[in-house]
Amino acid sequence: MLASLHCVTILIEEKKAHGHAGAGGILRWRSAGTKVRHRRSPSRTRDVYSRSFFHQVSSLMSEHTFTDNLTPKEMHTILSLRLLVARAANKDSLAWWDDESLTRHAGFLLERVFPMAPPLAARSLALAAARARHRAAYPVDSGVLHLYRLDLDNQDKLALRFAPLLPVPVPEEPITTLAMLRQHLLNLTGEPSHYIVVGETNTHGLQIEVSPDPGEISPLVHRARTLAWAYLEGSPGEPVFPFCLE
Repeated sequence: MLASLHCVTILIEEKKAHGHAGAGGILRWRSAGTKVRHRRSPSRTRDVYSRSFFHQVSSLMSEHTFTDNLTPKEMHTILSLRLLVARAANKDSLAWWDDESLTRHAGFLLERVFPMAPPLAARSLALAAARARHRAAYPVDSGVLHLYRLDLDNQDKLALRFAPLLPVPVPEEPITTLAMLRQHLLNLTGEPSHYIVVGETNTHGLQIEVSPDPGEISPLVHRARTLAWAYLEGSPGEPVFPFCLE
């Protein structure tokens, strides 16, 4: 398959159309038989794309400053949960949205297109795709909280602004079953988180009621853990987008 790849297109955009499965940062390729015209030399094209991409990465990373709200360990936990769900959502896994940023094929291509930091590129693209897809699942300005937006005042955005993505592990192998995702969640959290399902929207949003904060961990981490576990209410190819109200 890799031998037949002719081009790779990185799209970093956030489409606001509801229900659009392709919103967000998507790594997509075209197979043999697709006619592609190149007007720049390969080396010049790579330089242009690399400069543009790393400008985008800087913008993405500015969305993730350390504050006293979260410890380094707690920040690592939240990012791990976000990247785990994003990995499970990739097309080689549970196929919950149109993204392939964290797949093995994507890694092969990113090493050649963005050789400076392909793992950072993959993680940044995957988080952008996840945020965009979740925004598309909820009404605009609805005030809902989800795994990729844990606080209405953006405390998580401020706390994670400069949190490093590269040390966060991402499963290399596809996550093709809910049982596999459950095991990864157990490895991260130690035990399941309990919640009550309140209802589901026509855009596959799943409203849950989060159990009271136990006190020994940050409320943001508790909320992130609970929301991450609720993704198990979905099925392969049929996602749910868990959310709660503050």
